Amino acid sequence: KLDVVVEDGDEIVHLMEHLYRILQFKHNVLYIINVSGEIEYLEGTFKHKGINNPGAACKTDFGIVWANNFGCYLYDGSNVTNLLEKGGRLLISNTVWNTFLGTSIHHRVGYNPFKRQVIILQGTSGSAGFVFNMPTQSWTKSNSMVTDGDSGCNLINDPVDGSLLAFDDGNNTID
Repeated sequence: KLDVVVEDGDEIVHLMEHLYRILQFKHNVLYIINVSGEIEYLEGTFKHKGINNPGAACKTDFGIVWANNFGCYLYDGSNVTNLLEKGGRLLISNTVWNTFLGTSIHHRVGYNPFKRQVIILQGTSGSAGFVFNMPTQSWTKSNSMVTDGDSGCNLINDPVDGSLLAFDDGNNTID
């Protein structure tokens, strides 16, 4: 048992593991817990790096990626990097990013391993999305990424072939 931070007024939203570490996402903060040895310990505290829903984070070949109103982040096992920044400059302005995410707490993050791309979809009523290409470290925006953007389901990878999937609740099918 390890009490990281208790009674802080924030609840655990999601837990993920990567390279002997547990990422504990709360709404406002991310805690990274090292479990590699006999004693577990809090390795890092990252304010403003929390998520609002479990679908806002995913695993990739490069580490864990997640998005919130302050940025889109990658944890590679040693560093937390804001993918909206490169070489000290913003690739997507705060205004554009906040307008894209809006006030919805249901944006979703997924990973396409075939193209090595991170996909960020708007909330439950949006079909727009941003795509981050991991090899080129570049962003693309689409206003019609999915034809039925109101499913609100999490993006998952098919356990058989790795395809990025979303459940279409209107047609009761997998997209």
